[in-house]
Amino acid sequence: MIWAKISQAAKAVYPVIGVYANNETGIAFPSEETLATLTGRTEKTVRAGIRGLDQIEGFNWLHYVTKHGRRAKKYKLPVVAKDNRKGNVFGFRRSIIEGGNWSQLTPSGQSLYPVMRHFGHLHFEEYIELPEVESTEYEYNNREFDLCDAELPVLAEYAGLTRNSVLAALGNLEKCFLIRTDGRKWRVFIKPPYYFKREYLNQKAKPSE
Repeated sequence: MIWAKISQAAKAVYPVIGVYANNETGIAFPSEETLATLTGRTEKTVRAGIRGLDQIEGFNWLHYVTKHGRRAKKYKLPVVAKDNRKGNVFGFRRSIIEGGNWSQLTPSGQSLYPVMRHFGHLHFEEYIELPEVESTEYEYNNREFDLCDAELPVLAEYAGLTRNSVLAALGNLEKCFLIRTDGRKWRVFIKPPYYFKREYLNQKAKPSE
């Protein structure tokens, strides 16, 4: 329940730092300006989010001086041992960040997406029965989505949201191509079917504070 308890600013920042982190060391170097652009938040919000990540065990950061003589931050994320990764973590695709899907989400949408990924599942039989999937092309590691049928109160609890906020977040996630309603379940996209054009993202970029 750590995710539910941290601030929405921290939730916005953490996955972006994560996709920049070295898989072996957990070290990441994104600037506050980069974090602001890729989260869709201001640099002031990014700084608040970094402070909010202190609640995550194993996360820390420190100041350092770049080779150009500029002060910057270096982040250290907890690293999961390779032999313990199966079933304990999920991959957060860098394309979600770089394609603008993450930056165009509302704070509630950013809070909810990782929770839906957490509860997502996909059995082989369910996947190959979908009309657009050919069984001969099925590769689990290359699948485009999982299916989530979690109850709304559970999603709200784990995302740290109210029920009304969850409903709004679901609409926002669908608008940003990260989920799609599929009967009583949601397709939760690992690889979004659409990304945002760079020109659009540049026009929507928020000024730093």
